[in-house]
Amino acid sequence: MIILLIASSVLVSCARASHELQGLYGQRGDNKVTLCLAPGADNDRCDGALWSPNWVLLRGSCVADKAMYPVIVFRKYIVNCATEEPDRVPSDGRRVSARFLHPAYPQTDFALISFVKPYTDLEPHSNESRARTYNLEKWIVDTATQYAPATPFTRYTPDERNMLFSSPVKMFVATAVLPLTFFIVFFVLVTFYTGNSSVPYTILEDKENTLTA
Repeated sequence: MIILLIASSVLVSCARASHELQGLYGQRGDNKVTLCLAPGADNDRCDGALWSPNWVLLRGSCVADKAMYPVIVFRKYIVNCATEEPDRVPSDGRRVSARFLHPAYPQTDFALISFVKPYTDLEPHSNESRARTYNLEKWIVDTATQYAPATPFTRYTPDERNMLFSSPVKMFVATAVLPLTFFIVFFVLVTFYTGNSSVPYTILEDKENTLTA
């Protein structure tokens, strides 16, 4: 019964998030963006709405607990993520710099993402669409005020869910530099503690010969 209640709550939250996002797309749909979460594959993507030139509002469940490199944001009607290259960002694409889940996530299924290079010519949000997201406005404004995409986290202290997305350099450090450093330190320690050992080593064959004699 509890599981059914939780599932129902999540479904309602997702439906509410999708409905409110659609209201922010604009009459022409110019504010709609698509996130290719895995460029080169077309089965991992999600939609969002431009709130401002550097900020996108989207469903939190779409980006929560996911590595965000090499995610690319596109502002166009038809996006084929399967044809995009992970290490190349087209002129109409943006690389994500940070994610901010709503403090009440997952009950409030929203997240904000930011990128450094802004989009221009946003379609104005209607009063109706603003009314739908009225309860989110304080969180959005506070987050955008405290976090500057060009100089990230100068005035913002993130929690563990609101971390910077991995950049290529950070990915290299995490997957290559740190393991190599750990191995070198381990090798030096082993050599230091065992290289000058004065404990005599006994060959098994000699021990057997001694016992036989």
